[in-house]
Amino acid sequence: MIHLAVPALPVHTPLVFVLLAEGIAVAIGLLAGVLPARRAAQLNPVDALRSE
Repeated sequence: MIHLAVPALPVHTPLVFVLLAEGIAVAIGLLAGVLPARRAAQLNPVDALRSE
């Protein structure tokens, strides 16, 4: 959108960079969701509720 504000400034983003950024974002999202879920799956539900 910067090209709309400054038309003389050419902005080109290679597809490789876009795909790399998307892949990194997906990997971080998966790690942020899977790691806590795996830790929670190891807990005994009764003990987890007792310590809450």
